[in-house]
Amino acid sequence: MRIHHAIAACAAMLLLAGGAAVAQEILPFPEPPSASIAGRTLQESTHQWRTEPRRLPEDAPNIVIFMTDDAGFSNPEVFGGPIHMPTMDKLASEGIAYNAFHTTAMCSPTRASLMTGRNHHAVGYGNIAELAADWDGYYGVIPPAAATVAQVLGAYGYATAAFGKWHNTPIDRLTPSSDKGQWPTGLGFNYFYGFIAGETSQYEPRLWENTNPVEPPHDPEYHLTTDMADHAIKFMREQRALHPERPVFVWFTPGAVHGPDGLAEDLVQAGRDYERAIAEAGGIDPVLARDREIRQLIDVLTRRRKNNPILIGEAGVGKTAVVEGFVLRVAAGDVPEPLRGVRVLTLDLGLLSA
Repeated sequence: MRIHHAIAACAAMLLLAGGAAVAQEILPFPEPPSASIAGRTLQESTHQWRTEPRRLPEDAPNIVIFMTDDAGFSNPEVFGGPIHMPTMDKLASEGIAYNAFHTTAMCSPTRASLMTGRNHHAVGYGNIAELAADWDGYYGVIPPAAATVAQVLGAYGYATAAFGKWHNTPIDRLTPSSDKGQWPTGLGFNYFYGFIAGETSQYEPRLWENTNPVEPPHDPEYHLTTDMADHAIKFMREQRALHPERPVFVWFTPGAVHGPDGLAEDLVQAGRDYERAIAEAGGIDPVLARDREIRQLIDVLTRRRKNNPILIGEAGVGKTAVVEGFVLRVAAGDVPEPLRGVRVLTLDLGLLSA
């Protein structure tokens, strides 16, 4: 496959700055020749296994890309938001934190851009995979000429794996007999454990291991993110045990924020149901000049309500007023029938960091 000069240059800077090797513009690398010498007979021949050249410096880093949907760039406290994320804060304080990221505001296009280093239309993802159409830039197929970061890193010697949400496989290629070139394992990942579609249940997910459907355990304590982490840790430990010379590249993309599909008990314990109690006791001051926003909130929750919607917003007096105004209406019964009697929790995500 032909690799764009910019991608090749990026690979050179990222991987080979500490070594003497140079970036390859055409991947995969040609196969090394046989080291054996063939004579007229087997007795006159000399057998020797060929040596695969090492293309990475000894200190090539392990790489983990952690990506969440719909979490919001400014929600973590490391970027000024209210959500306590000590691990992210530690990584940022010990490394480099960028303050801008180009996003397409949709799942599949952003993933395709990040995986290939190209504009999403250039790799066929002007829309999500389920809405692909036969227009240039919207076909929903990453072309062979656009190598993914997993293909580039794998060609240089990385062990590659993807976990979690994928959402970059055309829906007409999901059958058992379909071509698997647009699956994770066809786009450079040695191993895949996760879900192919845009979202799934976090408690009874529809999962795939490589290209095989797998059934999660029917365990009341099960959660997909924990399962993903366990498989990722197992993959990294196995690589270190079997191929310690190979660094790993892990693409870790949980879907819990995009589609919670239920409220885990630990979230309930970390929340406080005090708003409704205070509202019923008259402990929340009347909310003025927020009727339009409160009506919009009620309208959205009524039309699109799942079992337990979670509303996340940056801290601010305006948003607090809207939530408190909504709580007052719930307490007074001044909401449509589907919203009467609902619980309204404030969630202290800092309590979840442990």
